Amino acid sequence: MKKLIALMLVLLFLPVSAMALTVSGVNEFPIVDEPYELTIMACVNANVESWKENTVMLEYEQETGIKVNWIEVTDFDLMEKIRLTLISGDTPDIILWYFGDTTMVQSFGSAGTILALNDLIEDYTYYAKSQLEEYPHLKELMTSTDGNIYTLWGVQEIPNEAIWNKQFLFMPWFEKYSAATGAELPETLDEYRTMLEYFRDNDMNGNGDPSDEIPLLGNYQAAIEGGSSMSYIMSAFQLWNCHDYYHITDDGELIFEANTQAFRDGLSYMNKMYEDGLYSEEDFILTLNDYRAIVNVSSPDDMIVGCAAAPFYMRCVTQSIYERAYIDFQPIPPLKNYYDPDVREVYQRWDAMYYPQSFICSTCEHPEIAIKWLDYWLSEEGLMRTDKFGIEGRDWEWTNDYEALDGTKPSILIKATLANAGNKDVPSCKSVPIYYTRELFEKIAADPTSNSRTYHDYRAHLVYAPYGVKGNVPEVVWCDDEDLLAEYSELNTTIGEYVRAGYASFILGNTDIDNDADWQAYLDGLEAIGLSRYLEVLHTYLGV
Repeated sequence: MKKLIALMLVLLFLPVSAMALTVSGVNEFPIVDEPYELTIMACVNANVESWKENTVMLEYEQETGIKVNWIEVTDFDLMEKIRLTLISGDTPDIILWYFGDTTMVQSFGSAGTILALNDLIEDYTYYAKSQLEEYPHLKELMTSTDGNIYTLWGVQEIPNEAIWNKQFLFMPWFEKYSAATGAELPETLDEYRTMLEYFRDNDMNGNGDPSDEIPLLGNYQAAIEGGSSMSYIMSAFQLWNCHDYYHITDDGELIFEANTQAFRDGLSYMNKMYEDGLYSEEDFILTLNDYRAIVNVSSPDDMIVGCAAAPFYMRCVTQSIYERAYIDFQPIPPLKNYYDPDVREVYQRWDAMYYPQSFICSTCEHPEIAIKWLDYWLSEEGLMRTDKFGIEGRDWEWTNDYEALDGTKPSILIKATLANAGNKDVPSCKSVPIYYTRELFEKIAADPTSNSRTYHDYRAHLVYAPYGVKGNVPEVVWCDDEDLLAEYSELNTTIGEYVRAGYASFILGNTDIDNDADWQAYLDGLEAIGLSRYLEVLHTYLGV
């Protein structure tokens, strides 16, 4: 009797929520049958200005039965804010963001501050579990070195930014050149050079001044993302990773690209272009904004650039300023290889973007509720309620007016873009976990009049895609050695800066690329700043 009375007293003083809370089955809503609250930290920035007043998130509260107490933080020094929060022990239930650097996640995961999600995914999710089963590569990328999965993910199977080393040709000039010479689009370096020479020597914009034309232009600020003219040209000499200057062959060999004979030959070719007025010195001076101010003019009569280097349209020209941007500027395919005309290739970064995205803290009282709350956003419906699409009917709609990118109907017509637009209506796709499949992406309308650059960047990608060669650099790298990661980061930065300064000096003739002593001095400099050690670190860090 005493034990029964004691049990009744315990039950009497338990919180009502502890007695009544029932969690729904997998992929069932509402998630709980009694009111429940989660505390979530999320970033407010140009993509989403409010989570507390966010229209979709307020609707999601009603759908799930879960009220969210939002902790809003700005993106300034965000990683440090997250780190300090985890150190403090006063953690929210969930932190929403993507993590290009996995070290912090693994460190706090191994310490128990961030929960391992393996069992929670298996027992309580529908979309996360099915995606891990369907895509073994995803599971491999999201599994840390200790075998645990500490985050969900942001995956975007969008091809538009997979290849960076592009150039866009101003077609009104090319059409004049073609009419005068009978030439077609250049396929070889010599044909490319001949076209640029014509741009240099003729009054292409018809303003009466044959000396104001710039045959070719890029910029220095975005050089590591294909913004420099040299990346497209170097691709005709060797596979060129403009961001890190290394790739991994299909056989697993790590290749450093910025000390090869092909690299030297490419720089020699570009130096001669510079000496002949075909390669602009401004390419190594201009900021991205200054570059766009030159290329992105309001009228074709004001155009002074014949060929613009950019990974995608908006990095050189926009329809909002130059109305015919997507008509008058067209991508030109990669050039045939300098050594072997049967080879035509360009570096491809990946098939999809992958990021570890969103995690649950160990202080969460009911992680099974938290994981179910997160799981929904991995669905197609969830994705389409983020800023990738927005509000149906206002920001996008299904239509039969246009074929989709895959040639089918109906298609998704994008009516507005939410980035940098004061969005308070939908969550950010860089915060909640998402899986954007290529199948869904290719349902976007192939609308040639659209203000959205999606269709036009897709067209540009298709020009390059047949020649894409994957560099096989892992999209996500888990590293539990903080010292090794710090060394990798330092060497990557130092060597990257040295390579860019080196190729600029050689192209501009400040040092003589054809002089063996100058070339050897460059190679010696690479070694002096740690190239051999960098390659050792890369082998360990990348696991090759």
